[in-house]
Amino acid sequence: MTRAKSVPARRREAFERNGLGAALVWVVFGADNSFAENEKFNVSGDLRLHLDTSASALRAIRA
Repeated sequence: MTRAKSVPARRREAFERNGLGAALVWVVFGADNSFAENEKFNVSGDLRLHLDTSASALRAIRA
């Protein structure tokens, strides 16, 4: 199972500068959408996801 967040292309500079927030609990989600909350991983806190600009590419999405 893959969990993902998306960022509109117009927000790319902000994503590069600030990163994108995700709760620490993301690392302990189960396949049934439950999570194993403990002292280290819970819904509080902030896991910063940062864009690797050397590996990123903008893709056009056609409807």
